[in-house]
Amino acid sequence: MMTAYLQRTRFIKFLFLFFVCILIFQLFRLQILEHERWTIRAEQKQTFRTIYKPTRGSVYFADGSILAISKLAYNVYALPREFEKKPAKQANVNIEQFVYDFSELSGVKKDAVMSRMNSGASYVLIGKRLEPSVIQKLEERYPRSLNVWNIETQYVRFYPNRELGAKIIGFVRENDRGEEMGQYGVEQYFDGLLRGAEGLFKGIRDKSRLVIANQDYEVVASRNGVDITLTIDRGIQALVEEYAKKYTDIFKAKEATIVIIEPNTGRLLAVANYPTYDPNVYWEGELIDCNLEYYKVLHEDCNKKNLTTSSPSQESNTNNEIVYPDGYLERLRELEELQRKLEEEKKKLESELQNNNGESLTAAEKEKLSKYPESVREIFRKKSLPVSEIYRNSANSVLYEPGSVMKVITLAIAYNAKTIPQDINYSLGGHSGCEKVIDATLCTITKLPVSSLNIKDMLIDSDNVGALRVALSVPIKDFIDTYEKFGLGRKSGVELADEAVFSIKDPSEWTKVDVATSSYGQGSIAFTPIQLAAAWNVLASGGKYYAPTIVKSMNDNGRQKDFEPVPVRDVISEDAAKATLYASGVSTSEGHPKARAFYKKYPYAGKTGTADISKTSSVGYRENVVNTSYVGIAPLDNPRFTMLVWFREPRIGIDGGNPTSGNTALHAWLDLAEQLMIKLNISPKDVE
Repeated sequence: MMTAYLQRTRFIKFLFLFFVCILIFQLFRLQILEHERWTIRAEQKQTFRTIYKPTRGSVYFADGSILAISKLAYNVYALPREFEKKPAKQANVNIEQFVYDFSELSGVKKDAVMSRMNSGASYVLIGKRLEPSVIQKLEERYPRSLNVWNIETQYVRFYPNRELGAKIIGFVRENDRGEEMGQYGVEQYFDGLLRGAEGLFKGIRDKSRLVIANQDYEVVASRNGVDITLTIDRGIQALVEEYAKKYTDIFKAKEATIVIIEPNTGRLLAVANYPTYDPNVYWEGELIDCNLEYYKVLHEDCNKKNLTTSSPSQESNTNNEIVYPDGYLERLRELEELQRKLEEEKKKLESELQNNNGESLTAAEKEKLSKYPESVREIFRKKSLPVSEIYRNSANSVLYEPGSVMKVITLAIAYNAKTIPQDINYSLGGHSGCEKVIDATLCTITKLPVSSLNIKDMLIDSDNVGALRVALSVPIKDFIDTYEKFGLGRKSGVELADEAVFSIKDPSEWTKVDVATSSYGQGSIAFTPIQLAAAWNVLASGGKYYAPTIVKSMNDNGRQKDFEPVPVRDVISEDAAKATLYASGVSTSEGHPKARAFYKKYPYAGKTGTADISKTSSVGYRENVVNTSYVGIAPLDNPRFTMLVWFREPRIGIDGGNPTSGNTALHAWLDLAEQLMIKLNISPKDVE
């Protein structure tokens, strides 16, 4: 009996000691081994933390009008289960009617809303970024007291001018973490400044989860984003975008870009691209205008069926299911007849060329021999541009060989080096239409012989052989050094996202062939439109390079900073710049008939550029497609603007002519320049 009692006592003592050991071990683990972990958890339970979101900075045009701003918007959440409860039942509210009304008010598709309502979740998002007016009307129909829907406020990016300046500003989207981030243009380039800094309140809570007032707490104020005022003139920008759109349609170009720079500051007054998009609904892609011929004839968004398989010249075969836009058949017949006449004219010119070596052909007739539209159907757009192309600002992110506009820069380099006299009648000799440079044969576009050629004729006729002779008069190292000062192979630094730059070879690797082809804008060089406009702007600024800029001022929560541009570097002498402008102006005044007429009213200097497009997958150039551009400075005596107009792959020229710059970019430049003169209050000269 005693033995059993002792055994039980020992067992109880053992259990007691065992549990004491476990308790000691647990206390050791909690207080020593996991002390830091539990301290952090305790602090987290005690700590009250709130993050305050800053308001993204606004962006303004030069006149102070809004380009981008953040405004209050609402996300709407529905509570599907509450429709079955007493408040909703008594008000005779049902899900089907609510979904219908909400869809009508918000524009969100009814099927999408109903699908979310039927997902089984008790709290579902059914509308994002809705206007206050939508919330007000929804409240009138379904008072919040019914508890069937709720709202969450947020600031969203808004672009009141829609597509105006879209390629400049870019847009704001949410990343994978739900954070706002700038994409493209100014929104991306200045994303860090525009988004500001988050604020924080951190305090200690009691057991009732109320903040203890007499405890230490941390407060970091939020900092709203910086407001930025651009150099872009809203009126000029609107005008330029209108003309970019108009002439893209006329010339059936894949894309148009126009850049206007202010001399002696480098400030960009306008940067326009077409086609474009609306940054408020950027996900919808390219804005399609079915009133434009380029879209309405064949574009898939403007027609119910693809018309490429039907023949407009055979009305009897027309399928009744095909919906033709108004005037479609008539316009196609008109263009087909125009193409037939052009082909006949081309054959006649070619025959005359063979008979008399082309001596009786005018410069305009010779130009017509270059390219003709092969098929009228190819000049209409059938599909939208890819997303990668529609959002980018081509003025800043697309490199291209500029063509003959570089002949004026070549002349400036030679004048600065003093390797040829500053005389527009200086003879460059005659040639056979081609010139051999080392092992390469380089030719003019017509390959026609020229008995004599001077500087003026070289610019008027856009003679490649004349240009390469001017370039090769300069030592290679000096030529490349000055070319680089004009901006070749350098980023301009303009405050737009994704600036492209052409990496040129080391000057020691350049050959005479490289210099020769560069002299007329092909081969070893490539610019973005902004870089090329900035290079020409050196001539308007007395030989000094001003970096193109798009920022006029910034306001950081009340602290204003104005930006005053200064010249980055001297490129050529003022004397060489003036002599080059004079030579270009004289050749302009005696060149194209439309340019001559404009020159009489507004003396200016300008040059066309038609350039072949290099292949992306192999060596050489693509057939039957070109880029065309025109760069000009006006007025000649006191330059107020440098303007570049560039068309990517125009399919047809003025009056159905071939798509060279003389038939495309020159006409667009002159028409737009006429309107600019009026906007800038520049009076025309007296015209006889």
